[in-house]
Amino acid sequence: MSRNGDQQQLELPLFLEIRALAFRSQESNIRNFEHYPKNWDGEGAPAPRLDAVNGALRLLRELYVDGHNPYHSLPSITGGVIVYTTLDGVIFRFVVSNGTTIMQLDTHDQLSDKHQCYDVAVPLVKAHAVARQAASFMKQLLAAGN
Repeated sequence: MSRNGDQQQLELPLFLEIRALAFRSQESNIRNFEHYPKNWDGEGAPAPRLDAVNGALRLLRELYVDGHNPYHSLPSITGGVIVYTTLDGVIFRFVVSNGTTIMQLDTHDQLSDKHQCYDVAVPLVKAHAVARQAASFMKQLLAAGN
């Protein structure tokens, strides 16, 4: 087998390992939000609510299984949790609060420098399914614009 063939075989497992590490890191990060006190930001923000933390953890797991690549999470200043993922070139921003998720879809095509952003409010239990459909839609939208 050629050296290039060996390198190609290693690339996918390495990507999967990095992706799993990113998932575990964000999962741990979200769990830590349970311990944030009121006024965690020094500006009077409420502590992240337990239902928002648990909802964000559930959403993160569902999105990960669907192929999303998690890369950032943070508490919101309203007591919710914000989760960022990517899928097929689309950046997803999920704001989990009170059983509802605000999903923001953001694309940036670097070749054409086109930037598009959409906000969608969905029930938390349907967020991962809607995200899957939205990623497909955004991919088609970008392809049609080129």
